[in-house]
Amino acid sequence: MYDAVHRVNSTKTLSGNSVCSTTACLYLATAEIYDPRLDVWQPTNPMHQGRYEAGAALLPNGNVLVVGGAATSIEGSVTDVLASAEIYEKI
Repeated sequence: MYDAVHRVNSTKTLSGNSVCSTTACLYLATAEIYDPRLDVWQPTNPMHQGRYEAGAALLPNGNVLVVGGAATSIEGSVTDVLASAEIYEKI
């Protein structure tokens, strides 16, 4: 499952990931880039921690700022609201 999908330029999209069961979701620190020209998802550097409902913005220099969200437990319940940010450098 792909979450927090954000277009990072005219051709590529950055996505955070989650794994869900019928009762809960675990938001992972993994991330992927989608290239629609090749119709391929490729792994990229992981986030420092998984984020549920984080915000993302493309910066003028081509980096992506990912902010806030919430952390989840292994059972999928929200454990902490995150007051942190991460930057993906030019993807």
